[in-house]
Amino acid sequence: MYKFFQKYFYNCINCKVFDSGQHPDFRHWKPDAEKSKFIKVEQIQEMISENQRHPITSKHKVLYLEQANMLRVEGSNAILKTLEEPSPFTTIILHTDSIDNVLSTIISRCQLIPIKSLGIENDLTNFEFRQYIPKTFIEADDMANKMGKSDKDEIKQFIINLQKSIWNETKSQNFTEDEINKRVYILNRLEEYHISIESYVNNKLILENMFIDLFRVRKLF
Repeated sequence: MYKFFQKYFYNCINCKVFDSGQHPDFRHWKPDAEKSKFIKVEQIQEMISENQRHPITSKHKVLYLEQANMLRVEGSNAILKTLEEPSPFTTIILHTDSIDNVLSTIISRCQLIPIKSLGIENDLTNFEFRQYIPKTFIEADDMANKMGKSDKDEIKQFIINLQKSIWNETKSQNFTEDEINKRVYILNRLEEYHISIESYVNNKLILENMFIDLFRVRKLF
């Protein structure tokens, strides 16, 4: 019954530290929206220095530069050598919505990895799971039909969001042990559907069963 709980909240210390925003081997830089829309040279210099430091708790470290298209020419030139010869224990990620404003000298030193937008909410800030709890069998069928048009990655991400959103509420409120057990049960069922999406061809059938399960436990929410 506690398979979901153990998988997401006990088995990975690094994940918990990362979620807290305090992982010592992950650094993140982006423009300061309140002061400037551009990435400062000082930020790039800090990133270059960080590249030379060994990981603290992991075998590897990640340096993440958000909105790399907002680099000025001087910042772009400063980072070229680091991109060409990063330390063997560091992965540098440059993120941009468009490479049009990124210098060709930077692009030539990077491996381009297009990331497809999932289309389904990936940020839990505005993810309200109750809107996905059917109130009738007909509504469950309608939800399955609509979701069935998405690809496997989108469906799997949706189920993950559903799991995390339900669990975030469960752990943050004072439910009885029986209520928690019932919620953990449905979380485990969602995990089974998440695994099934990868293995089966008929996504719609899996989604029908999933939304019917959610309909049956709707009084929990």
